[in-house]
Amino acid sequence: MSARKAVTVEEFPYSFEGVEVVEASAVVRKTGDGLSEEMHFAPFVVHKGERRYLVLDVECTDVGHPWKDKKDHGEGAVRRHIFDAGTGLFLDDDIIREAVERQNKRIADFREEERLRKEREKGVFTFTDIAEDEDDGSDPF
Repeated sequence: MSARKAVTVEEFPYSFEGVEVVEASAVVRKTGDGLSEEMHFAPFVVHKGERRYLVLDVECTDVGHPWKDKKDHGEGAVRRHIFDAGTGLFLDDDIIREAVERQNKRIADFREEERLRKEREKGVFTFTDIAEDEDDGSDPF
């Protein structure tokens, strides 16, 4: 397996064959194989509604660049990673909880930034926006 430089969030958007790539997505296939093996040699019961944490060993087997909006190509493309799952294992809550909570916070923060960005594009500004403008020493008016 060769090591490649990862494209970081700061490097998005980038161009692929003349098309702006504006976001990334993932598809994970073959997830049942490794999990079935683990549950075969170390069986346990999971009840309906119970939450478990699962770690998958995955290999990126393909990368595609479909349009973000199939009808309107003006929004650019998505870098879609196709992963095939290998080994899967369930981890105890106390081992992974902190990492999951950090990731959930990052996702919530991102969604809030996206919501605010879309509002600003529509001309909707909040008191926080005005306060931030005042903090930077610029005149908002």
